[in-house]
Amino acid sequence: MSANTGYLASLLPRVVDGLETDARKAQYLTDPVLWAKDILGVDLWWKQCEIAYAIARGTKKSIAVRAGHGVGKSFLSAVLVAWWIDIHPLGSSFVATTAPSAAQVKAILWREIRGLMAKSIERNKEYLRLQKDGKDTTGWPDHALPGYITGNDEWKTSLGVLVAQGRKPPDHKEDAFQGIHAQYVLAIGDEAVGLNEAMIDSLSNITSNDTSRRLLIANPTNPASRLGAIFSGKINDKTGEEYGASWDLHAISVLDSPNFHGGGRCVEGCERKAEHDKLPFGLGMSADALRALSGPTYVEEKRLEYGEDSPRYRSRVLGMFAYDSGNNLFTEFALGKGRDATCFVADDSRRVLAVDVARAETGDSTFCYTSESGLMYEWVEVTHEDGHVTSELGDVGVVDGMRIRFIESFRGRPFSDRVENDGNGNIVKTVGQATLVHQHALEQRVTQVRIDASGVGKGLVDALFSIDLKGAVRPYIIVEMLGSRSSPDVMVWKNDRAHQYDKLRERMEHGTIDIDPNDALLIEQLGDIIYEESLPHGAILIESKESMKKRGFKSPDAADTCSYAAALLPGIDDPINQAKRGDTYFRDPWELLNQKRNSVGSPL
Repeated sequence: MSANTGYLASLLPRVVDGLETDARKAQYLTDPVLWAKDILGVDLWWKQCEIAYAIARGTKKSIAVRAGHGVGKSFLSAVLVAWWIDIHPLGSSFVATTAPSAAQVKAILWREIRGLMAKSIERNKEYLRLQKDGKDTTGWPDHALPGYITGNDEWKTSLGVLVAQGRKPPDHKEDAFQGIHAQYVLAIGDEAVGLNEAMIDSLSNITSNDTSRRLLIANPTNPASRLGAIFSGKINDKTGEEYGASWDLHAISVLDSPNFHGGGRCVEGCERKAEHDKLPFGLGMSADALRALSGPTYVEEKRLEYGEDSPRYRSRVLGMFAYDSGNNLFTEFALGKGRDATCFVADDSRRVLAVDVARAETGDSTFCYTSESGLMYEWVEVTHEDGHVTSELGDVGVVDGMRIRFIESFRGRPFSDRVENDGNGNIVKTVGQATLVHQHALEQRVTQVRIDASGVGKGLVDALFSIDLKGAVRPYIIVEMLGSRSSPDVMVWKNDRAHQYDKLRERMEHGTIDIDPNDALLIEQLGDIIYEESLPHGAILIESKESMKKRGFKSPDAADTCSYAAALLPGIDDPINQAKRGDTYFRDPWELLNQKRNSVGSPL
């Protein structure tokens, strides 16, 4: 054998390896699952694979997904963003992502994208180390994801060219993403149940060519949303076809998770049982991956908490819209505006402490929230020289607003302090709710304490009045909140509870109510409030707590307390809602002063 023949024989394995590598890379264009495994070291589970392949190989350009809680929907979206940027030549592709609020854009999807970027860099470093040491590099990526991600959720190339951006578009603008042009555009609406028709259409406008794709993915909490219409099967009057006719529709239940499949332990009704039984429990996913997904403990907690027939169970566990649940008062748009609003409060701002009262040792809790008046900062959009848009804080606005924050919740304490013998000769002092509320009122320097005075709440009012101030003057007034009272306009609101909730919604939509974006319980409970139009005038009536409990929902204690904190109370000194000449009041002036009618002196 000649020397040349020997050289070619030694070179042949390298050529074969190179051809196999090139062929594998060519697969990445239509196989995001393989790409995720090779580049990121990530295994997608079967429902995630189904959606990834719908993006890469599907016949429809628009894909919509309704999913239960904790099934990896935002993680999947992040993987698809990274895959889209990596497989296309730089400059030929673009990814636009959005969500109902800026907080959701940054804290959910782009947090995942940053994590994948970091993982890609570390994996490529390991490849380079192994290569330098002459070791086998199989399974390690020969490159990292290109470019870098800025603090404004922008993905740029090393030369500073923008290739992906996450932003909350301007409200109600169909051209929110106008100006984005590329051969390959991927548009993603995360938490898409909160995107209105105009926002969803704006994603369509930038994905109009055949090589682009649009993905909407969300937990199906609001059947009245645009995403709800897409999945409803209802006929669109404008087209005569179903709303979802042009969409590739997918659903993910928590029960689809690998935590319920494999090893002969598939849940009842699993269509892939024969296939899954050949795999170990968890379908071969790593322990870390399984821990990131909802499992049996979560499902059992929600079953006991809500009941299997409740709308919340169907939405958060089964990934189904509860079309029979009623009209949600607070849309994801309103909640998003509340999360994004920024109210700046001065030291001398009006402060209110609101209290929703519970007396039982178990079950509901007493909640305390504060509201503070202030000025709203306005987020303005700035268009830069390269055409990309960022949201930045503008000058201090002239609009009055309010910041509402959780203070404390507690159970089982009586209204008044008690000193008792525990039976063993020990003296035990129990601090009552009135003392706790009084302490919070002093610490927060509030001018009003608003208490739900219906039912057991009256006991807290009486106990608060009975606190020994040791000669000091009470620095706050006590206001009894009674939602059953008449509203300012009974043709619009059935009672004052409906009036206050509707006004809270309206102010949130206008961006003048600032709620804590991390207050998950408040956001969830506000989203669960539904209303109906009562006879004979179609006035708004909020669903009663008793009705909510029958539907599997707990009492909305946090939401109620928030509505008390934000309530409009004409006649009471309030720099935001101060009484004006010509206002009509539906209040007993004695009640405004929390006095009895046989008190000495006159009310006003």
